[in-house]
Amino acid sequence: MKGMTLLVALVAALCWAIGNLAYAQEEATGVRLVDEDVRIPVSNGNYSIAARILRPDGNGPYGAVILNHGAAVSAEERRTESPELLIHTAAQFARRGYVVVLPLRRGFGATGGEFAEDAGSCRNPDYRRGESAASEDIMAAYEYTRNLPYVDGSRMILAGQSAGGVASIYTAARAPQGLVAVLAFAAGRGGNPARNPGVPCAVEPLARVFDEIGKQVKVPVLFHYAENDHFFNAQTSRLWYDRFTAAGGHAEYVLQPAFGIYAVRARVGENDTVYNGVANFGVRPMFLLPAPLMEVHLLDFSGDLYGEILSVQFIAYLRGEMALADVETLKTQIAADCEEARAILASAPQDPLP
Repeated sequence: MKGMTLLVALVAALCWAIGNLAYAQEEATGVRLVDEDVRIPVSNGNYSIAARILRPDGNGPYGAVILNHGAAVSAEERRTESPELLIHTAAQFARRGYVVVLPLRRGFGATGGEFAEDAGSCRNPDYRRGESAASEDIMAAYEYTRNLPYVDGSRMILAGQSAGGVASIYTAARAPQGLVAVLAFAAGRGGNPARNPGVPCAVEPLARVFDEIGKQVKVPVLFHYAENDHFFNAQTSRLWYDRFTAAGGHAEYVLQPAFGIYAVRARVGENDTVYNGVANFGVRPMFLLPAPLMEVHLLDFSGDLYGEILSVQFIAYLRGEMALADVETLKTQIAADCEEARAILASAPQDPLP
């Protein structure tokens, strides 16, 4: 983590991570969104999938995002899958002028039916078969969206979380018309943190899928992960990214910092002065924030920072987030964190901030 700059690590996550706050603030910002449920025919009308559309209230034409859910381990969890789980993220895109369509693939939520993308046993998974089935449903949602009267079909994005991220990249290999980018958040298959935190089963079989689609995907892809991802650790996610790019895929890999407390250095605006500080990146478990938040306390600083841009550099990880007993205990812990940060920063080399 030493020397890692927050600006690079977090920009890619904003639409994903702060969506909860955006949806809640819709009325305050004056942006009116239209929210509707639809059924989308697939495979020449042989079946249909449920989807939710969230879009700006206007005639457009708008760019569009097909936002794809993950795949829970248990059948019961798949039955309860809902666009509601990603609606806050969808709102962040919609407030920025995108139509967002959230399809439910076969075997999930209101779509129901068989779990078509089941790759089989981890001992010998057929990920190509599973991704092909998922891609069929995603393509149906994609073509449906392109033909909506308020959508600009030349500005299409595929996005997804976990299994939905892999399925989005796999769908991009079909070269859908109008596609400009893929956003894959924590993309992967085979993760089960209850059994083996951070290490999914069948890493190499999925890597071979990335070998294949890396040759076929012609648009830029974002691989975005968290350092402390309990499904896919950094070694695994980096391997999948490396295999995709080695095959010719154009992509960027972003590893978001782990939630927790950090010793940091910071600069205010264009000022040359660099301050030592302590930062909390996470959801503050004592206060149950709906989305990750970055808070920085500058040591020995006095002044008004409202409206200023702060450039922050992570120097050292102090500890993880904790739900402490009460506010007084929290104050005591904060004081201890500040003292630890002072000691670390006193001897840490000072690299220039960007």
